[in-house]
Amino acid sequence: MFTGIVAGSATVTALTALSTGLQLRIRLPGANIQIAPGDSIALNGVCTTAIDIDATGFSVQLLQETLKKTSFNSIKVGDSFNWELSATPTTALGGHLVYGHVDEVGTISTISDEGPFKILSIAYSPQFRVFLIPKGSICINGISLTVVDVSATHFSCHIIPHTIANTGLYAQKSGNLVNLEYDIVAKYLYNFHSFNQGASDKSLLDTLNKAGYL
Repeated sequence: MFTGIVAGSATVTALTALSTGLQLRIRLPGANIQIAPGDSIALNGVCTTAIDIDATGFSVQLLQETLKKTSFNSIKVGDSFNWELSATPTTALGGHLVYGHVDEVGTISTISDEGPFKILSIAYSPQFRVFLIPKGSICINGISLTVVDVSATHFSCHIIPHTIANTGLYAQKSGNLVNLEYDIVAKYLYNFHSFNQGASDKSLLDTLNKAGYL
């Protein structure tokens, strides 16, 4: 599990085709971190497992399912992306609960300036509308952001200068693809509601209360 607070930028230094996917060699420039074989690390919001660790970096392996559902299907040597180590019981929850399980790939419609801030507009699939609310959370390329406006086809986020400077957002432009993970709490609430559509409101509230959401 992650929090959507990006630690830095990682770079792909090599790609190796596998029979069922792709292996990436990763470099974390200037990062003095301890990674053990089997550790989870989020790369642009995708939960991966570190292997073949040495002083120059580590490798991850991506299955076809991951390549099909994320922006990694077009990755190339030299590409950079956001990284975050998995959370611990003492990690500050500065963002929101992120699983690293990408729901879909969205498209940047516009990036506009508003003073020192930027407004990011993302096109997404209408079936995920139920998971988006103004002032709710969204994970974009591993970054925990707050949703501002929502329509049936687009949502927007306002980006502060610190986030722009310290994540890959500074290099993004209209038409770029981004990994989207919708709020896990919203997904569970929707699931509970779907299974209680024929029940009374009290029954639904009782279900949510027993699950610890109320």
